[in-house]
Amino acid sequence: MNLAGGQLFRLFLAYYLSHCAHDIYFISGPLLQAAGHSQMVIGWFLSIFFFAQAAARPIGSWGIETFGVRRTLVAGGLIFVASALLIPAAIGTPWALLLLRAIGGGALSAYLVALVAYQSLCVPFEKRGSSFALVAVGGMAPLGTIVPLGEWILSGGHETLYLSIGPLVGLCCVWIGYYIVPAGMKTPPAPPQWGTYRELFASPYVPMLFFSVVLICLVDGTTACMANLKAEHAITVSFFMVPCSLGAVAIRLFGSRLMDRIPRPSIVSASYAAMALSFAAIAFFPRNEVMLVCGLFFGVGIGAAFPSCMSLGADLTHPALQPKAASLVFWGVDLGWGSIPLILGSLGTFMGATASFRLFALFSIPAVVLLHIFYWRPLRARLARKSA
Repeated sequence: MNLAGGQLFRLFLAYYLSHCAHDIYFISGPLLQAAGHSQMVIGWFLSIFFFAQAAARPIGSWGIETFGVRRTLVAGGLIFVASALLIPAAIGTPWALLLLRAIGGGALSAYLVALVAYQSLCVPFEKRGSSFALVAVGGMAPLGTIVPLGEWILSGGHETLYLSIGPLVGLCCVWIGYYIVPAGMKTPPAPPQWGTYRELFASPYVPMLFFSVVLICLVDGTTACMANLKAEHAITVSFFMVPCSLGAVAIRLFGSRLMDRIPRPSIVSASYAAMALSFAAIAFFPRNEVMLVCGLFFGVGIGAAFPSCMSLGADLTHPALQPKAASLVFWGVDLGWGSIPLILGSLGTFMGATASFRLFALFSIPAVVLLHIFYWRPLRARLARKSA
């Protein structure tokens, strides 16, 4: 079954809204600091969301297998709304704040897995790259829409209005989740029996795909840590963030068809190299002009890498395993994003932000080379034989 234009737009909108619900809390640091929380609590407020997402990924695949796409999306959205509504009441209590953030992360985790699994089941092999690229634009768009809006509201002293954005966006997620499958259209037929995680990890190349996604997202997650360099260098973080967002959106909009023509292992390998080299250049030469140029290449890299990894998760598995494959790829994303703030923060405590960035850069470059030689190149040959 193929996705029509209207269905693809619904998926894009659901992806956009779910990332709005997540990204709006990126700028909550000043609010939490004003409430008396330490930098450690604020850091955990960001990281615990990703760790909760990682823990809850299997729930998304179980939900779609047991209850179907619509019910999983609606349930995930409603649970997130409930947790977001309680955050203002818990703003002064660290343990309650982190618990609610974890619950919200788990709920959005199930929501996203259901979206990606549904798309994987509907889109044929030859169209997956462009389909995932177009829908994934919604993952970057909140950085240029809802986040600046929230920052403007918060800077005006309207904390209550700012904290209401999360629940409102969550309700929109529930609404679009209910209508994700058009009236009169059936959900993709389920296989006679869904596969198991043991079968998934026994599939050739799948465990290494997970490991590769973790490494890629360790580098990708440094975007949330760029402000660490500001304390040691006269830089403006926006010189990195803006071109990064533009590069990611541009490659997903205008290069989506290339992702169907170029072998996906080649795309991911080149994208990881672009990200790691860009990060290394910023780590060793932290200046605004370097961040401007490298931010663009970094954004192009992650803009191409993420949808290609999602497509590979479907390429390497049969339909009975695709919901679990989607949760596995997202699990790798969560572990990478959740770990890197704690890694760089811990290293920075002892050696400073600049030295910690450079040490991680020295780890990332060899990782690119080794993954290309021992994983991406053999995988490209295998997929070429499969499609021949």
